[in-house]
Amino acid sequence: MIKCYTFLDYIHDLVFSNVFSKAFITDTYIEPIFSDGLSRNLVDLFDFGGWLVNPNRAADHGLVYDAGAEDDLHFLCASGYDQTSIKNIANRTEYEFPSLLPSVLDLNLPSITINFLKEDVTVIRTVTIHQCWSCQLSLQSQHPASFGCQNHCYTQHIDLFLIRQATQLQFHGIHHSQSQFHLLIWELDLDRYFSQGHHLNIC
Repeated sequence: MIKCYTFLDYIHDLVFSNVFSKAFITDTYIEPIFSDGLSRNLVDLFDFGGWLVNPNRAADHGLVYDAGAEDDLHFLCASGYDQTSIKNIANRTEYEFPSLLPSVLDLNLPSITINFLKEDVTVIRTVTIHQCWSCQLSLQSQHPASFGCQNHCYTQHIDLFLIRQATQLQFHGIHHSQSQFHLLIWELDLDRYFSQGHHLNIC
């Protein structure tokens, strides 16, 4: 529906990213929505099954997390699938593992989950800003004291209407903790864009 009534050149990743990161966290009566499952916590933008699609915000390009078919195959490779299984899933005659074995953390999604943070972990996330005229993108970090985060941003101006920014995030534990919630908020200097964030679980 969003593709038909907004931009016909929408690609799947663009629609998925916008729907995924621009959802309602309250119902039509402005009451909070609870997540599905045993915990029944208040939802955030990344609780599948807990939020409602916000078509007005999803129709605006905003920030896009680009992840194509090759990224999905690399994720399967990092998850332990063998070459034959990946070849069958991708409907290809041949498939070879990349020379550098990928990590499951490399899939370019807003949600990041890190298990057993015993040493430094580096994650890279790339966002693309569509239909943006000389806008500035900043990254705000909110995290508890049990772990630290350093980030380095690399910006590439594709053309007048397209900016791509890669951010390298390095996480390190300070003291032992069961799990933590970490939020990274992308902020644009244009009023028509809304802040979008990463949801990070560290166990």
